[in-house]
Amino acid sequence: MNQDIESLLGKGPSILLNNINKIQDKVVRAIDDSLNIGLKCCKVRPVANFYEKAANYIIDIDLPGMDIKDIDISCHADRLIISGERKEPEEAAAGEEGDDEGGGISYIRQEIAYGGFERVFCLPAEVDENKVKAMYKNGILSVTIPKAKTSKAKKIKIET
Repeated sequence: MNQDIESLLGKGPSILLNNINKIQDKVVRAIDDSLNIGLKCCKVRPVANFYEKAANYIIDIDLPGMDIKDIDISCHADRLIISGERKEPEEAAAGEEGDDEGGGISYIRQEIAYGGFERVFCLPAEVDENKVKAMYKNGILSVTIPKAKTSKAKKIKIET
């Protein structure tokens, strides 16, 4: 096990963080499956890519079939929060499952999760909250978060 950790550390912090996120997802899903309690955070967990360019951080999150009115984005000093709700199709909600008269449907296999979600991304440095932009196209929400301009150190003259 120590060799596994050492090999991950040797590949850089981004590889390590990516693996930690994968493990966290597996643990949360395993808890949800074993307890069968349907934790809100586990029902819908959209996948995302979080990367950095020279002047920006960018988060692309997979939200196919969602309406932008059902998505909220907020940026705080050190984190970006994306939340929303993937609504069940109207034909599924029209009646009870298997009820031909009510117009409901009976799933043979249901792999698409519906319900609320919240993803929190910790930002590695100070950002310009007032210039964050978001675009939704082809089921991908792309959020661009400009890095804050850092002030240069100024030499202060000491008077005598």
